Amino acid sequence: MKIPSQFAAMAIALLLLCNLSCIERKPERLEKKESPVSAKLAAMVAELEALSQDTALAAEQLAAVRQRHCREVYRLMAQALIREPANLYHAALVLQQANESAGRDILLQAHYLAVEAAQKGYEPAKYLAAASLDRFLVLGGHRQLYGTQRYTSSEGVCQLYPYEPTTTDSARSAWNVPSLDSLLAGAEALNSR
Repeated sequence: MKIPSQFAAMAIALLLLCNLSCIERKPERLEKKESPVSAKLAAMVAELEALSQDTALAAEQLAAVRQRHCREVYRLMAQALIREPANLYHAALVLQQANESAGRDILLQAHYLAVEAAQKGYEPAKYLAAASLDRFLVLGGHRQLYGTQRYTSSEGVCQLYPYEPTTTDSARSAWNVPSLDSLLAGAEALNSR
């Protein structure tokens, strides 16, 4: 028995209207895949964090890794591949950890990248913007603006580098930096260990 084509078409339409209820439907998910640039920057940050915890690692080895990572960040920047807020932040983090021998300009570049990431709504970048500027200023022999940089004196006392006394806690808060009292208490807590 042959089914007329108009009945077959109506049957197909009826199945489609019923959303093919006899077939289990899985919810559609749009998975955002990590870009190769994002993966590369995240891997560099993770490696630097792991190496900074390795007390057996020679300073020269760590310096070489930092230098290699900074070169890679500059290569990616030259190709205009660092545009997403998280990538800007990770690139700034890599440059912020550069060796002091790399010069202060690299810290200023880290600051600019962190500010751009913060302007694009990436909250963790705010603190990094403040810290990279403070580090830039300290290495130039100037007072830091926010008070994020500290050191251990020759007597073994942890303290903040000289800071600008006119910077308010509300200015610090705008960049996710704790209050001056909290920063001083944090340095003091390290002394009581």
